Amino acid sequence: MSGSTPSSSGASSVLTHKGDIVGFDTARKRIGVGINDQVLTADSTNVNGLAWKDTSGSSEYSTLSGGGITFTPTKQTGITSVTVDNENGTAGQCVLTVDGSTNESISSGQIKTRIVNPTTSLSISTSHDFGIANKVDNGWANNINFTTFRGMCFSDDGVHLFINGHLTWFQTHHYTCSTPFDVTTCTFQQGLGGSHGGSWWGDRAMDYVSSTKLLSFSGSTLTMRTLSTPNNITTASTHSSLATGLSSGRSCCLSTTGDKVCAAGYSGSVIKVWEMSTPYDLSTASYDHQTSFSPSGIIIGMRWNDDGSIFAIWSNHTIKVYSCATNFDISSMTELSSVGYTGGYNYEHGFICPASVARVYSGTENSKMQNYSFDTGYAGTARVKVG
Repeated sequence: MSGSTPSSSGASSVLTHKGDIVGFDTARKRIGVGINDQVLTADSTNVNGLAWKDTSGSSEYSTLSGGGITFTPTKQTGITSVTVDNENGTAGQCVLTVDGSTNESISSGQIKTRIVNPTTSLSISTSHDFGIANKVDNGWANNINFTTFRGMCFSDDGVHLFINGHLTWFQTHHYTCSTPFDVTTCTFQQGLGGSHGGSWWGDRAMDYVSSTKLLSFSGSTLTMRTLSTPNNITTASTHSSLATGLSSGRSCCLSTTGDKVCAAGYSGSVIKVWEMSTPYDLSTASYDHQTSFSPSGIIIGMRWNDDGSIFAIWSNHTIKVYSCATNFDISSMTELSSVGYTGGYNYEHGFICPASVARVYSGTENSKMQNYSFDTGYAGTARVKVG
């Protein structure tokens, strides 16, 4: 520096206030300090090439306690920093979702920061962990007396329960639950087959679409049924169908958007996915993709969550939960958690994993109902900072 000092370099001639820095265009120029929480960034439109700018708004903070809690920050688009402190979480995980797809899963005890650039949406939520489920009940109430269960499904509000099974004859039943999702409070409403008359549906899998639509799987054919009287199975008629090429269908489910359906058969552990050009119309379905699961086994149940970022399957007394990098795309899945249940029953048929509640139900071939609760699936407290 040849004995010179910073003050003799000419910089001090343009610095006038606390926090000032020097920029340059054709000569040294003063860049005044920004306001609190602003950052210095390159800006070709500024004469100095630099500018103090807001970080897309002030930081937002939230505390998440309990399962199924979602924080949706005000900032939904643009580059931002997201920090999830799940160090005080003792069970379950937090899920960072960007533009409707899972960007990152933060397990209990972890802290992660990610720079994201959403174009439409951003949220952080707590998720249930299937690995810490508690068995609630191991048998049906007396008013649901099937000796063999096949397909089962709840309505979204948990008030209506539909079952295919065997009771002297194969039958299809509709029940209402005075306490939502509580099978011990069920009351019989209508039946098909046996002494009820009509023909039972013969389906080994069902999925509730709406009060006037039910998806079912029998043999190798998926069928969408419409009910002219809401939730009354005796008023059902076939709306559309799809030949899957799968042998002896075992499980199926529909996306909440109504444009994707997946199914699995008896042989192997392959799930196929079709896309419908007209939502809920199986006649417009075209094959999309498929995924094989390991270890192999009959997949007796499957379920997407509401936004398609989580997919769960039931096979070989084991529930596995996966995160979908692309919503409703099972080829993009990575396993999040799994749990195998001891003391289970052979020949399980039917699986219900309601998206709105933290419970799983599985029917068996010896009049048993396995009911597991995930009400404490997320435990502890997570802290979130956005911006």
